Amino acid sequence: MNNFIKDVTGQSESLKEGMKSFASKETLEKLNTLKSMGFNRVLFTGMGSSNFCSIPAKNLLIKNGIDAKVESASQILYYEMDSIKKDTLLVLISQSGESVEIVKLISQLPEDIFVVGVTNDPQSTLGKRAQITVVLNVEEEESVTTRTYLSSIMAVGLIGKSLTKDLNDEDIEDLLSAADSLKNLTDQWEGIKTKLMDFIPNPSYLCLIGRGDALTTARAGALFVREVSKFPALDFDSGEFRHGPFEMVDENFAGFIFAQDSHTWDLDLFLAKDGASRGGKIVFVTDKETEESENFLPLVIDKIDPLLSPVLQIVPVQLYADQLARNRGFEPGKFRWNTKITTIG
Repeated sequence: MNNFIKDVTGQSESLKEGMKSFASKETLEKLNTLKSMGFNRVLFTGMGSSNFCSIPAKNLLIKNGIDAKVESASQILYYEMDSIKKDTLLVLISQSGESVEIVKLISQLPEDIFVVGVTNDPQSTLGKRAQITVVLNVEEEESVTTRTYLSSIMAVGLIGKSLTKDLNDEDIEDLLSAADSLKNLTDQWEGIKTKLMDFIPNPSYLCLIGRGDALTTARAGALFVREVSKFPALDFDSGEFRHGPFEMVDENFAGFIFAQDSHTWDLDLFLAKDGASRGGKIVFVTDKETEESENFLPLVIDKIDPLLSPVLQIVPVQLYADQLARNRGFEPGKFRWNTKITTIG
């Protein structure tokens, strides 16, 4: 078992340890004050997976009538600083708290902008600037992001929920249930990886497709494949995939489609089956039972809180990326040109 797989299989325990901080009674009490502060807009921003992790929380807020947006810190820094107003709640996510765009953005922020920071380091630039710091408290990975991404999904989900209701013990139970389901899933890592590699042994490229909360997994999953395996992986919104990119589908196509049991599940299933019927190899990661067929491999995960489903959806991608890297002669997750903390941007 290499270091990357150790990181993947240890994610559940890491999350439970992290919950002692980011889901502590003290943290929940602080977050429960947010909804009474009169914010008219919520802006989530970070870079890479620290940006994508906020998509489910943004969806929840919009569903509850709260104006919310997810945008990269680079885009905000260089083009959209004027969009941050006094009534904006700014949620900054950076595992290190020192990502270059976050540090530069903070340096340009007016003092009266209220910041909730999500970071693994309370003494970082982000940790010191935030009025409320949600500390992830998970051990740093030896390679690319695994558990810090999952803990960020959980922490940002709590922030989103806190703006719609009072956080309580039920929300903690949802987190614990997700961590238990994650443990059950990663315990099967060898069988899942074998099944995936037998199904897509040697792709030319890889597409990751999702919508709604699962768009988080499509975006972050493609990033992880590119980082871990140094391999071309493309991410798409499921609806957007129909508008042109579907023309890529033939016997050389390989993709993961992430589908939650929601009002768009049938659309996602049809997209997957349609792609498979045209020769594409489709892995269908879902929390609803469906039958395997030619070119169509369902991987059924537990049904948990929809905000947390990406915690489980990403595991097959992590496992596939690990083996893909090894097949290509790379040590999984080890950077060649980048570093853990990006300081150029």
